[in-house]
Amino acid sequence: MNGRYWRIAAPVSALLAAVLTVLVVAALRPSGDAEPAKRPAPDFVLPKLDGSGPLRLADLRGHPAVLNFWASWCAPCKDEFAVLRDAWPRYRQRGFVFVAVVFDDTTAAAAEFLRTAGADWPVVVDEKSRVALSFGVRGIPQTYFLDRDGRIDHVERGPLTRLTLSARLSSLERG
Repeated sequence: MNGRYWRIAAPVSALLAAVLTVLVVAALRPSGDAEPAKRPAPDFVLPKLDGSGPLRLADLRGHPAVLNFWASWCAPCKDEFAVLRDAWPRYRQRGFVFVAVVFDDTTAAAAEFLRTAGADWPVVVDEKSRVALSFGVRGIPQTYFLDRDGRIDHVERGPLTRLTLSARLSSLERG
């Protein structure tokens, strides 16, 4: 190989290595949000999917809460749903509230998914995505952990694992 080839190949290789490093670091970065903790959750009033009336942010005060934005067409949301369903009975007894927020989905599709998947925690519909936008939802699934005072303690972007959910709920429980 001649010297001209190496004068071109060496910088190109270095650039590719740098880009690959940035991509790997970004992929390995925790999915949690880096924004300041304990900001007040945006106020909302959303209709319950079952038609039993509205749910307000104020209804959650006094309880640590999990606000999960999801859709029936979202494959990771379906996997995550099983994690939430398995944790719900244990944390419900400890005073937690889970809320599933239907995002960018039809009520019929969401209701059908819930009929087969089984959920006995509140499910609300954010029909025009106003609440999702006020929270800063970037994609789904996305979960907000709220403290007893209605402040955002943590944001998890992407599907929850059993370990992550347990750690976040334990942290909220400790206050």
